[in-house]
Amino acid sequence: MIRIGICDDEKMVREQTAHVCRRFFGEKGEKTEIVCFASGEEAIRFPEFLDILILDIEMSLMSGIQVKNRLEYQNCATKIMFLSSHEEQMPEAFGLNVCAFLKKPLQPQKLLEQMERVWSKAEDGKRYEIDTEMGRLRIPVQNILYVTVDKHYCELVCMDRRIKIRKNIQQIEEELNHPLFFRCHRSYLINLYQIDQLRDDAVMMNGDIVLVSRANRKAMREKYSAFVQQQVEQQWTM
Repeated sequence: MIRIGICDDEKMVREQTAHVCRRFFGEKGEKTEIVCFASGEEAIRFPEFLDILILDIEMSLMSGIQVKNRLEYQNCATKIMFLSSHEEQMPEAFGLNVCAFLKKPLQPQKLLEQMERVWSKAEDGKRYEIDTEMGRLRIPVQNILYVTVDKHYCELVCMDRRIKIRKNIQQIEEELNHPLFFRCHRSYLINLYQIDQLRDDAVMMNGDIVLVSRANRKAMREKYSAFVQQQVEQQWTM
Protein backbone atom coordinates (compact mmCIF):
# COMPACT_ATOMS: atom_id res chain seq x y z
CA MET A 1 0.00 0.00 0.00
CA ILE A 2 1.16 3.53 -0.82
CA ARG A 3 0.60 6.27 1.74
CA ILE A 4 0.40 9.80 0.36
CA GLY A 5 0.39 12.92 2.53
CA ILE A 6 -1.10 16.21 1.31
CA CYS A 7 -0.22 19.24 3.42
CA ASP A 8 -1.83 22.56 2.50
CA ASP A 9 -3.76 25.11 4.52
CA GLU A 10 -6.37 25.46 1.74
CA LYS A 11 -9.07 22.79 1.89
CA MET A 12 -9.89 23.08 -1.81
CA VAL A 13 -6.26 22.43 -2.78
CA ARG A 14 -6.13 19.39 -0.49
CA GLU A 15 -9.29 17.94 -2.01
CA GLN A 16 -8.21 18.62 -5.60
CA THR A 17 -4.77 17.09 -5.01
CA ALA A 18 -6.25 14.02 -3.31
CA HIS A 19 -8.60 13.48 -6.27
CA VAL A 20 -5.69 13.53 -8.74
CA CYS A 21 -3.65 11.13 -6.59
CA ARG A 22 -6.55 8.66 -6.34
CA ARG A 23 -6.90 8.80 -10.11
CA PHE A 24 -3.18 8.22 -10.69
CA PHE A 25 -2.77 5.22 -8.39
CA GLY A 26 -6.23 3.85 -9.21
CA GLU A 27 -5.22 3.55 -12.86
CA LYS A 28 -2.12 1.64 -11.76
CA GLY A 29 -4.15 -0.69 -9.56
CA GLU A 30 -2.21 0.37 -6.46
CA LYS A 31 -3.86 0.45 -3.04
CA THR A 32 -3.48 3.95 -1.66
CA GLU A 33 -4.05 5.70 1.66
CA ILE A 34 -4.28 9.47 1.41
CA VAL A 35 -3.80 11.54 4.55
CA CYS A 36 -4.53 15.28 4.49
CA PHE A 37 -2.94 17.85 6.80
CA ALA A 38 -4.07 21.45 7.25
CA SER A 39 -0.72 22.52 8.74
CA GLY A 40 2.94 21.60 8.85
CA GLU A 41 2.60 20.75 12.52
CA GLU A 42 0.02 18.07 11.72
CA ALA A 43 2.30 16.53 9.11
CA ILE A 44 5.26 16.38 11.49
CA ARG A 45 3.16 14.76 14.24
CA PHE A 46 1.80 12.03 11.94
CA PRO A 47 3.15 8.75 13.37
CA GLU A 48 3.24 6.63 10.20
CA PHE A 49 5.67 6.69 7.28
CA LEU A 50 4.58 8.63 4.18
CA ASP A 51 5.87 7.43 0.82
CA ILE A 52 5.19 10.81 -0.80
CA LEU A 53 4.34 14.17 0.77
CA ILE A 54 2.81 16.89 -1.41
CA LEU A 55 3.70 20.00 0.55
CA ASP A 56 2.69 23.66 0.32
CA ILE A 57 5.65 25.99 0.95
CA GLU A 58 3.70 28.94 2.33
CA MET A 59 1.78 28.08 5.49
CA SER A 60 1.30 29.87 8.79
CA LEU A 61 3.46 28.94 11.79
CA MET A 62 5.48 26.08 10.23
CA SER A 63 6.31 26.53 6.54
CA GLY A 64 6.76 23.71 4.07
CA ILE A 65 10.51 24.36 4.05
CA GLN A 66 10.62 23.92 7.83
CA VAL A 67 8.71 20.64 7.48
CA LYS A 68 11.21 19.48 4.85
CA ASN A 69 14.14 20.42 7.11
CA ARG A 70 12.63 18.54 10.06
CA LEU A 71 12.13 15.39 7.95
CA GLU A 72 15.72 15.59 6.70
CA TYR A 73 16.97 15.96 10.29
CA GLN A 74 15.04 12.80 11.18
CA ASN A 75 16.60 10.95 8.20
CA CYS A 76 13.13 10.39 6.80
CA ALA A 77 13.06 8.98 3.25
CA THR A 78 9.66 10.47 2.34
CA LYS A 79 9.67 11.89 -1.19
CA ILE A 80 8.58 15.53 -1.20
CA MET A 81 6.71 17.34 -3.96
CA PHE A 82 6.50 21.08 -3.28
CA LEU A 83 3.63 23.39 -4.18
CA SER A 84 4.35 27.12 -4.50
CA SER A 85 3.24 30.26 -6.30
CA HIS A 86 6.71 31.80 -5.97
CA GLU A 87 9.52 30.57 -8.23
CA GLU A 88 12.16 32.44 -6.20
CA GLN A 89 11.68 29.98 -3.33
CA MET A 90 13.11 27.06 -5.31
CA PRO A 91 16.75 27.26 -4.10
CA GLU A 92 15.72 27.31 -0.43
CA ALA A 93 13.26 24.47 -0.98
CA PHE A 94 15.82 22.18 -2.64
CA GLY A 95 16.72 19.23 -0.42
CA LEU A 96 17.66 15.62 -0.02
CA ASN A 97 14.29 14.05 -0.81
CA VAL A 98 12.70 16.88 -2.79
CA CYS A 99 11.60 15.32 -6.08
CA ALA A 100 9.38 17.89 -7.75
CA PHE A 101 8.18 21.49 -7.70
CA LEU A 102 4.66 22.35 -8.84
CA LYS A 103 3.41 25.87 -9.35
CA LYS A 104 0.10 27.10 -7.96
CA PRO A 105 -2.67 27.17 -8.97
CA LEU A 106 -2.33 23.41 -9.28
CA GLN A 107 -2.70 21.96 -12.77
CA PRO A 108 -3.90 18.33 -12.49
CA GLN A 109 -2.08 17.22 -15.65
CA LYS A 110 1.22 18.61 -14.35
CA LEU A 111 0.75 16.75 -11.08
CA LEU A 112 0.04 13.52 -12.97
CA GLU A 113 3.20 13.97 -15.05
CA GLN A 114 5.37 14.65 -12.02
CA MET A 115 3.82 11.82 -10.02
CA GLU A 116 4.67 9.42 -12.85
CA ARG A 117 8.28 10.59 -12.85
CA VAL A 118 8.65 10.49 -9.07
CA TRP A 119 7.01 7.08 -8.74
CA SER A 120 9.03 5.57 -11.59
CA LYS A 121 12.24 6.86 -10.06
CA ALA A 122 11.32 5.44 -6.66
CA GLU A 123 10.52 2.06 -8.18
CA ASP A 124 13.57 1.83 -10.42
CA GLY A 125 16.27 3.42 -8.26
CA LYS A 126 19.77 2.07 -8.83
CA ARG A 127 21.30 -0.15 -6.12
CA TYR A 128 24.93 -0.92 -5.34
CA GLU A 129 25.56 -4.62 -4.72
CA ILE A 130 28.36 -5.56 -2.33
CA ASP A 131 29.61 -8.70 -0.61
CA THR A 132 30.06 -8.46 3.15
CA GLU A 133 30.64 -10.87 6.04
CA MET A 134 26.85 -10.94 6.46
CA GLY A 135 26.28 -11.86 2.82
CA ARG A 136 25.40 -9.91 -0.31
CA LEU A 137 23.73 -6.54 0.20
CA ARG A 138 21.92 -4.30 -2.27
CA ILE A 139 22.17 -0.68 -1.10
CA PRO A 140 20.08 2.09 -2.76
CA VAL A 141 22.65 4.46 -4.27
CA GLN A 142 20.70 7.48 -3.05
CA ASN A 143 21.05 6.29 0.56
CA ILE A 144 24.87 6.31 0.45
CA LEU A 145 26.24 9.43 2.12
CA TYR A 146 29.92 8.94 1.36
CA VAL A 147 32.74 6.43 1.12
CA THR A 148 35.88 6.81 3.23
CA VAL A 149 39.19 4.97 3.50
CA ASP A 150 39.70 2.90 6.68
CA LYS A 151 43.18 1.30 6.67
CA HIS A 152 42.94 -1.78 4.41
CA TYR A 153 39.20 -1.35 3.96
CA CYS A 154 36.76 1.27 2.78
CA GLU A 155 33.72 2.23 4.79
CA LEU A 156 30.42 2.83 3.07
CA VAL A 157 28.55 5.37 5.22
CA CYS A 158 24.80 5.14 4.63
CA MET A 159 21.72 6.78 6.11
CA ASP A 160 21.24 3.98 8.64
CA ARG A 161 24.50 2.01 8.82
CA ARG A 162 28.24 1.89 8.19
CA ILE A 163 29.54 -1.01 6.09
CA LYS A 164 33.18 -2.08 5.75
CA ILE A 165 34.24 -3.30 2.30
CA ARG A 166 37.55 -4.94 1.37
CA LYS A 167 38.05 -2.75 -1.70
CA ASN A 168 39.93 0.45 -2.38
CA ILE A 169 38.11 3.71 -2.96
CA GLN A 170 38.99 3.83 -6.64
CA GLN A 171 37.35 0.43 -7.22
CA ILE A 172 34.19 1.60 -5.50
CA GLU A 173 34.14 4.83 -7.50
CA GLU A 174 34.43 2.85 -10.76
CA GLU A 175 31.75 0.36 -9.71
CA LEU A 176 29.30 3.06 -8.68
CA ASN A 177 29.98 4.96 -11.91
CA HIS A 178 27.22 7.39 -11.01
CA PRO A 179 26.94 11.17 -11.69
CA LEU A 180 25.81 11.75 -8.09
CA PHE A 181 29.27 10.89 -6.75
CA PHE A 182 32.33 13.14 -6.62
CA ARG A 183 35.85 12.39 -5.35
CA CYS A 184 36.44 15.46 -3.19
CA HIS A 185 39.52 14.07 -1.41
CA ARG A 186 41.82 11.10 -1.86
CA SER A 187 40.09 9.52 1.17
CA TYR A 188 36.49 10.56 0.42
CA LEU A 189 33.93 9.89 -2.29
CA ILE A 190 30.75 11.85 -1.60
CA ASN A 191 27.14 11.75 -2.79
CA LEU A 192 26.19 15.24 -4.01
CA TYR A 193 22.53 14.51 -3.30
CA GLN A 194 23.30 14.05 0.41
CA ILE A 195 25.14 17.34 1.05
CA ASP A 196 23.54 19.41 3.81
CA GLN A 197 26.02 22.29 3.72
CA LEU A 198 28.96 23.18 1.47
CA ARG A 199 31.92 24.96 3.05
CA ASP A 200 35.21 26.01 1.49
CA ASP A 201 37.22 23.10 2.90
CA ALA A 202 34.49 20.59 3.84
CA VAL A 203 30.90 19.47 3.40
CA MET A 204 28.35 18.62 6.07
CA MET A 205 26.51 15.33 5.55
CA ASN A 206 24.02 14.11 8.15
CA GLY A 207 26.09 15.69 10.94
CA ASP A 208 29.43 14.38 9.64
CA ILE A 209 32.19 16.68 8.41
CA VAL A 210 33.83 15.42 5.20
CA LEU A 211 37.02 17.14 4.08
CA VAL A 212 37.49 18.64 0.63
CA SER A 213 41.13 18.76 -0.45
CA ARG A 214 42.63 22.11 -1.48
CA ALA A 215 43.18 20.80 -5.02
CA ASN A 216 39.50 19.85 -5.38
CA ARG A 217 37.79 22.87 -3.80
CA LYS A 218 37.14 24.79 -7.01
CA ALA A 219 35.94 21.67 -8.82
CA MET A 220 33.76 20.80 -5.81
CA ARG A 221 32.01 24.18 -5.91
CA GLU A 222 31.51 24.01 -9.66
CA LYS A 223 30.28 20.42 -9.58
CA TYR A 224 27.80 21.06 -6.78
CA SER A 225 26.55 24.30 -8.32
CA ALA A 226 25.92 22.53 -11.63
CA PHE A 227 24.21 19.68 -9.81
CA VAL A 228 21.82 21.98 -7.93
CA GLN A 229 21.02 23.94 -11.10
CA GLN A 230 20.31 20.72 -12.97
CA GLN A 231 17.97 19.52 -10.22
CA VAL A 232 16.08 22.81 -10.21
CA GLU A 233 15.70 22.80 -14.00
CA GLN A 234 14.48 19.19 -14.03
CA GLN A 235 12.11 19.50 -11.09
CA TRP A 236 10.41 22.88 -11.51
CA THR A 237 7.14 22.50 -13.33
CA MET A 238 5.49 25.69 -14.57
